[in-house]
Amino acid sequence: MRFDDHAILCIVQEDGAGRRLLEEAVRVWPDGTSEYLGRPTYAPSYAEGTRDVVSARTGFSPPGGKPFDMEASLLLPVHLMVGTGYGLYEYWALGDHPSFR
Repeated sequence: MRFDDHAILCIVQEDGAGRRLLEEAVRVWPDGTSEYLGRPTYAPSYAEGTRDVVSARTGFSPPGGKPFDMEASLLLPVHLMVGTGYGLYEYWALGDHPSFR
């Protein structure tokens, strides 16, 4: 998320059992310094009867700082996917594009 005076980078990856495999939450300032924002929490909201995310609340608790939440509504669709690769293409799985062969 980019703001006028800083950006926030938040990544959360979990396995099917909800165990965190990867997480990152930092505020990045224009001079390149970063501030750790603690373990992020999140609560997505779905379109009724679907797995389509329509909004989400993300919480941050910086050590020694004041906890804060952010709420975002989607402007474009977000696809929750299982498996490897970066797209919906049968041949695209982490560098397995035909042009690489």
